[in-house]
Amino acid sequence: GAAVVLGDILDESSVKRAAEGCEGVFHCAGMVSRKPADAELLHRTNVDGTRTVLAASRAAGLRRAVVASTSGTIAVSKTAEIRDESAPAPLELIGPWPYYRTKLYAEKIALEQSGPDFEVVCVNPSLLLGPGDLHGSSTGDIESFLEGKVPVVPAGGLSFVDARDVAPAMLAAMPP
Repeated sequence: GAAVVLGDILDESSVKRAAEGCEGVFHCAGMVSRKPADAELLHRTNVDGTRTVLAASRAAGLRRAVVASTSGTIAVSKTAEIRDESAPAPLELIGPWPYYRTKLYAEKIALEQSGPDFEVVCVNPSLLLGPGDLHGSSTGDIESFLEGKVPVVPAGGLSFVDARDVAPAMLAAMPP
């Protein structure tokens, strides 16, 4: 029942046109890279793209936005502790990583847009696995580990989630 409309997350008018007649938006567009050289492109895509999508969605009169983020903005620490969205961002750990840094900035921008007429919810899945990982952004980590290319496992291990489990969780964040 969904209509597919092509647009550009950096072009507010194309996003606004795509949002017309909708009640909510799932903002799942983004870029994943661990390369420091990609920092500027990550910022444009993840931060500026989020700003543009949410501003255009709000201007089009949408009621809610569900933004796909990452567990890397809240769920990392040097100590064994349970963290949630009320915990301070672990800047000392994610600061050197442009991907996590841009996702944190995007979340801040997104949540600043939230208000009584336009609610914003951020969903923070861990490393996604499943169909559609065309660039191997998370699946590649598993392949590298199984091929013996990763000689160690970080303390505390790694968390993965199937994209097919995240999709219904995001749907639940968008009430009918």
